[in-house]
Amino acid sequence: MSARFFSRLMVIGMAGAVSVLSGNVSSAEDTPPPTEENYDYPGAEKIFQERGILLRKGDGHILLVDCGNRNDLVEAWSRSKGRFCFQVSGSTGYLSMELPQAYLLKADSHVIQATITIKDRTDSVTVPKTEFKSIGEGADPNSPPATLLELKATAAG
Repeated sequence: MSARFFSRLMVIGMAGAVSVLSGNVSSAEDTPPPTEENYDYPGAEKIFQERGILLRKGDGHILLVDCGNRNDLVEAWSRSKGRFCFQVSGSTGYLSMELPQAYLLKADSHVIQATITIKDRTDSVTVPKTEFKSIGEGADPNSPPATLLELKATAAG
């Protein structure tokens, strides 16, 4: 072996040893799994147990918040569960849910497109910005209760 070859071999070996000692060696076991967002609503099970609204999936731009005395929130009213408020961040948002016996919706500064079901019929309702919209029993006392399934928010033009 030549001195030059031996010295290169030593440098490569030392670099490997430094890498091992510093923890910079990766293996298949060390590689984290690829992140896959499933868009499940965080804390949904706890919210359901405590408040009775089932929040399924969303894009993170429509979030359940305390209503307080604010009037700048999206609101959904249920005969059996009460009033729920949602804050929309950004120009658009999406949230799927299940809120039984819904009868009234209110939009914030966004136009809200709500998907509801009454019996086995699914329907879409548009709520203009800052307005209220009656649904289900709220729209017609002879109507069966509505279940709120989705909220989609878009920036008002």
